[in-house]
Parts: sequence; C-alpha cells; structure tokens
Amino acid sequence: LILASGRPAYYGPAAALGEYCDSLGEPVPPGNSPAEHMLELVNKDFRSPEAVGLVLDAFRPTAGPAATHAFSPLPKTNQAPFPRQTWCLLRKLCKLTYKDPTLYLGRAVAFLLANSFFAVVYIRARVVKQEQIVSRMFLTMWLVGVPAALGVVSTFALNGEVQAVRREVRDGMYHPVAYVLAHTSLQLPMMVFLAISAIGVPAYAIADFNASNFVQFTLVYALMLWAFECIAQLCSLLRNPLLGMLGFLNTWFASFLFCGIFLRKTDVIWPFRAFTYLLPLAWAFPSLNYFEFIDYESIGGAEACSNVTEAGCFDVLGAEGPPFRCPDLQPQQCLGLTGPQVLVSLGETYEMIDLDVNTAREALISLAIAVGWKLLYTAWLMRQCNETAVPSTRGRGKSAASPEPPARRDASAV
Repeated sequence: LILASGRPAYYGPAAALGEYCDSLGEPVPPGNSPAEHMLELVNKDFRSPEAVGLVLDAFRPTAGPAATHAFSPLPKTNQAPFPRQTWCLLRKLCKLTYKDPTLYLGRAVAFLLANSFFAVVYIRARVVKQEQIVSRMFLTMWLVGVPAALGVVSTFALNGEVQAVRREVRDGMYHPVAYVLAHTSLQLPMMVFLAISAIGVPAYAIADFNASNFVQFTLVYALMLWAFECIAQLCSLLRNPLLGMLGFLNTWFASFLFCGIFLRKTDVIWPFRAFTYLLPLAWAFPSLNYFEFIDYESIGGAEACSNVTEAGCFDVLGAEGPPFRCPDLQPQQCLGLTGPQVLVSLGETYEMIDLDVNTAREALISLAIAVGWKLLYTAWLMRQCNETAVPSTRGRGKSAASPEPPARRDASAV
C-alpha cells in the first residue's frame, strides 16, 4: 500500500508494482527498485503537485484487496494556532541544540581557543602603556573579526535544517514565520553566550581589558555576532551549501576590509562604499574601542605637564585631560595620558575611532542591520516554501503523464 496526500497511489501485490508503473507511462529505470521509484512518483519534494495528482487520479482498484475497500481522502486538519506553532518549534530547536551542541557549544569552544591564541600573541599589550595602545586596538580587531568569520559554520549547519523546514511547511505542519520567530528566540541568548565565550577569558582575563564596561562591550559584541548569524542564515538558503559558505565568507571579508581600519570610509568608491553602511563591523568597532579606552585616567609612558608651553608637551583639543608628554618616547608614540586623549589621537589615523561616538545609536544601527538581513532571509524562505520542488530525473525518460520540469534542479533531490 502506497499513500500520498491522504490518498492511495497503489494497493496490490508488490510483484505487480513494476507493471503498474509501466501502465502510468513511468517505467522503472534499469537498476531501480519499483517501490523506490513509485515513492518518488508521489513525493512532492521530487515532483510537481500536478504530476503527483495525475498519479493519484490514475489509481483505480480493480481486483483483490483494493477492490473490497472504499478509499477516500483523509480529512484536512487545521494548523495549530500561530503562537503554539512558535512555542512547539522553539522547544524542538532547544532539544536539537541540546542533543547536537555543535552549532553553539562547538563554536563557543572555537571562539575561546582562537581568541585566547590572539590574546597570548598580543600578551605585551596587557600592560596599558603608550607603546601598546595601537597593539591593543588591533587585538580588539582580531577578537571581533575572527569569531565573526566562524559564522560560516552556521551557513553549513542551517542548510540541512532549512531543507527539512521546506518539506514540513509544504506539508502544512506550520507557517515559515513561526519557524523564523522560534529560531530567533533561540539565537538571541545564544549570541550573548557566544560573546561571553569569545571575550570573557581572552579579553578580560588574559589581555586585562577595561572590566568596568564589560556589560556594554558584551552587548555590542553580541549584536555584531547576531548580524553575522542572520547573514549566515540567508546564505544557508542557497541549494548548494558550499556556495552558501563562500557567499558568507565573501560578505565577512567585505565587512572586515571596509570596517574603517584599513581604509577611510570617504576613500572607498561607490558602489563598494555601500558595504561600510550595510555590514556590521563598521558599526561595532567604534563602540568597542570606545568602551575599552574611555575610562583610563593615567596611561603608562606619559606624564602630566603643568603647562602646554613646556618642552615636549602636547595637548589634545576636545579631549578631557591635562597637557602631557612622554619623556622616553618618540613624539609619534605619545598618544595621551587619559583615555579620551588616546581616542582622539587614534582617530586622527583610524577614522572609525571617535571620542564622540554615540554608542546607543551605533548599537541600534547594528540591530537594524541584523533585522534587515533577517527580513531578507524570511522573505526568501517563504518564497522557497511556496515553490515547487523539482523532480529527480535519474534514468527516467519524459512521458505524457509527467509535466516537463523546470530547467533548475533541486539540489536536495540529488
């Protein structure tokens, strides 16, 4: 007995199934199992609904057990209410995460190890002094950039998951927006967990970052990770996971290149300048550096001057702090006695560092970027769920009973 959509497609002896397929104009390809071939003929993941309907309409019980049973379509059932769909999907995703923790716990370990490596490489920057200010800034860059790139793991993992989602949505189990909301509800706390894993030990235990702004630093970091997670989700919708991973890595590289450290935003030509506005690193770096440097009151290697007119003394306009000098260093190494002075001095070379950065505004922009990518993902997922999957054509010729499939093939059917 073979059923599809609550209707019988075949009911009779197994040995007669091959002959029945011949009568449909769908002969069994050489080397294929008749049962497997028949299951493919009535599977909407491999064939259009119209083609499946033709196979179901062709079934007529004539003799044997099929003739003594009255077949009728199964009654349609209504979907669960939308909130219940979301809650059930959230529970399911939580259970899957618990059983297979690779997506989040595995990345947390990778973040910890990778960032600890960079913190050890920059171990001399642990001491906050003039010679290590720039190294401390670049350490922040690596602590942010490398974990963001590891979002490529999500692209690969979610590619398999979304194939199951497409099938379940087509079967009427739930609405795709319910899945997106459930997945987002799981993502948000996991991004905070990943942020703490990435910076807790490497930045604050090994590199001795400014602990007074730990909460703010972590929240901005988590928003940045979530934006890249949304980009990874969008790339996971590509049929070929390798293409999705390449697409994500190219997007991450564009964000890294145009974040404001290597090139000033005003020096980037259009249309490439759009990357500086649409990708998250350019909005996260200014706030992260601000939270790191702003509260330092006396940075090693510099001393206060009573008057800016004294030999070798500097004053940084617009920054809180007295005039200063660095008696044992070259003038270009003397960046400031206080955190605000350092931020202004660094900003003269690195455009993305700014004493007057509005951290709340930058965080809201990062949030808006993440939501924008999430909405693109939602729209594309809904479109895919409404599309007809392409039938497999392994060894099968065309027939009148099977409509011509589109030129594009569904990679999941292969």
